[in-house]
Amino acid sequence: GKPPPAIQKKEDPGSRGITEADKLMKVDELRAEGKKPCAIWETEDRAITLPQLQDLLAYINRNCVSQRWTSSNPRTPGTLLEPETINLYDVVFWVVKPATRADECSYIELI
Repeated sequence: GKPPPAIQKKEDPGSRGITEADKLMKVDELRAEGKKPCAIWETEDRAITLPQLQDLLAYINRNCVSQRWTSSNPRTPGTLLEPETINLYDVVFWVVKPATRADECSYIELI
């Protein structure tokens, strides 16, 4: 069969690749006040702790419904997401990529 269409990133013309997710990102809610990204060179040192994962879940709970996040799956475009059913692809689209884009770092280096 035919491959699915590319993911719609909701870019507005002239935005230079800035997505709706980028515009809604509240990066200061994800990291401690005044914290700057750090460099963690070894991949095996980039593990996420349970409290960091709980903070990510709290961010999703605060913003997913209120910001009307939609599925990044090209087969279900426009489907509203809920914190209980969001998946890793949607978390990457709505949280990880927008949060880390400016600093060009990994999520764990950001937080």
